[in-house]
Amino acid sequence: HSLNQMAERLRADNAEMKRLYERQNQFFADITHEIRNPLHTVAGSIEMLQMDKLNEEQRQKYLLTAERQTQRISRLFQDLVTLQKYDSDNKFIQQKTFDIQSAIQLIAELHESKAQEKGIELTYNNAPVKVKGDPDKIEQVLENLLTNAIKFTNEGEINISVRSDDTDAIIEVSDTGIGITNDHLDRLFDRFYRTDKARSRDKGGTGLGLAVVKSILSAHQSEIRVESEPGKGSRFWFRLKKA
Repeated sequence: HSLNQMAERLRADNAEMKRLYERQNQFFADITHEIRNPLHTVAGSIEMLQMDKLNEEQRQKYLLTAERQTQRISRLFQDLVTLQKYDSDNKFIQQKTFDIQSAIQLIAELHESKAQEKGIELTYNNAPVKVKGDPDKIEQVLENLLTNAIKFTNEGEINISVRSDDTDAIIEVSDTGIGITNDHLDRLFDRFYRTDKARSRDKGGTGLGLAVVKSILSAHQSEIRVESEPGKGSRFWFRLKKA
């Protein structure tokens, strides 16, 4: 009986190791793919910049393209570092008491001009609410959610709201964007998963933003929730303990 138990445990361990090995291989394949595309674009831009007959407008166009793609690679590695720390660092978050509305206002003000450029109304007026958490990491969550909302909203509005119950603050980012179909919702927070690969890459996405959101909130014993309807918009929300 003991030998059978050990054999069963060994089979389970081997199956888990095989699963992790396959996930690791897929992860590195995804990273390679994500880096290859912007590097090809940068290389092409540099090649064009070496041409003698370029006018100034064309030169600025290729310089801007190269800059955007290098920024995309930088964001990719920043997201990878965040995920690696979540996987291995017991001190991934540093709990403090802070005002969630102040964090919302900071992030909203940083991205307000991007919303205005697209003609989107961005609202975030809430009463102050003290919560427990890592303010830097929660700001990263808010930035990722707001960046996505702006990216996939072409008209209408984006609202960041805070409401409270007896124990928690509920933070919500809602938009009137293109929405997400039900078949994508289950995998939306997987690493490198995109609902529209071509469109997401064109917009400079890394495919890791929502995975980072999920990891940070998991470290806070919270989780990200989403409701969405194609053509009508999306609503993301999460909870933090009130101080």
